[in-house]
Amino acid sequence: MKPPYIAYTTKLARSTKMKFIWFIFSIGFFLITFDAKSQDAQFAQFNNSPLTLNPSLTGDFKGNIRLLGNYRNQWSSISAPYKTYGFTCDMGLIKEKEKKEKTGYLGIGVSFLSDRSSSFQLDLNQVNLSVAYHSHIARYSYLSAGIMGGYAQRSINFNGIKWDSQFNGNNYDPNLPSFETGYAANKSNADFGAGMHWSYKKEETNYKANDQLFINAGIAAFHLNQPNISFYSSAKDNLPIKVVVHNDYQIGIKHTYISLSPSFAYIQQGTQKNMMAGLSIKRKLIEGSQILNFVKGSAISLGGYYRVGDAIIPYILMEYANYAIGISYDTNVSKLTKATSGKGGIEIFLKLITLDH
Repeated sequence: MKPPYIAYTTKLARSTKMKFIWFIFSIGFFLITFDAKSQDAQFAQFNNSPLTLNPSLTGDFKGNIRLLGNYRNQWSSISAPYKTYGFTCDMGLIKEKEKKEKTGYLGIGVSFLSDRSSSFQLDLNQVNLSVAYHSHIARYSYLSAGIMGGYAQRSINFNGIKWDSQFNGNNYDPNLPSFETGYAANKSNADFGAGMHWSYKKEETNYKANDQLFINAGIAAFHLNQPNISFYSSAKDNLPIKVVVHNDYQIGIKHTYISLSPSFAYIQQGTQKNMMAGLSIKRKLIEGSQILNFVKGSAISLGGYYRVGDAIIPYILMEYANYAIGISYDTNVSKLTKATSGKGGIEIFLKLITLDH
């Protein structure tokens, strides 16, 4: 007899729902044809930064308001580590009406990203507004589409850069002129993106069944306007379109306290490619009660991600009631190991969801 999670996935592979997942993947890999030089900051815990993964995920959660915080400190063993901060607030509108009429609901959100790279303080601060509509297309299925628009500001400390003209033949001399002209220390631009995803949401039959099944499969594109991010007035450096294809599951193992959560993301921005796969195992510690409010549920998840050709990322997530904290750590396995001694970056994730009453 097949284990429950094998039976689930076998059944899904034969269903028409899986055809939509493969359709999304096909579109994603067809669209990945752009040429470029830059790459966005990315979180290893990509599922815990939904609005940077796909704007159509805005408002797609169980609850009223969702607050998320992300922090990443990468390559601290190098003299100037890369630091990234993210904050998101989103919510679903007319969810109560959706519960009764089973038509759909609207999601709105705002997100902020701050990233500092390298010793010459290349900074990015960006705020985005996003909106999505989640259409109820079948008993357990939703089709969602979303758009985002934002404002980005980049800055750089040109005094921290060592130019070829500042080498005197023997060593670097900061007092020598750089002969660099026609640049600005700040650059601002508008930024736009869009995405869609299909989701399957089958709640557990009763509080002890643990037979829930959740699936997300989506595609998104960012920087659709390809803004010029060059600090030089006479030069062009268009930010390439970024395409994201993602898929994740939560599979409850019947009549146990265990569920499995495999996930996958493929990101391409120009010639830069990034593929990640992960798996976490969730164990319910206390079953929450919907009747007795003082009985709060809790769970722990253990697992990890693999960023192909780059890093192994162990991961732990603790959940209590409507709070969660996740911690992961990148361990380099690429050629960069010689410079970092295998030390990649720590990442911390915080979540608070206000629940419906």
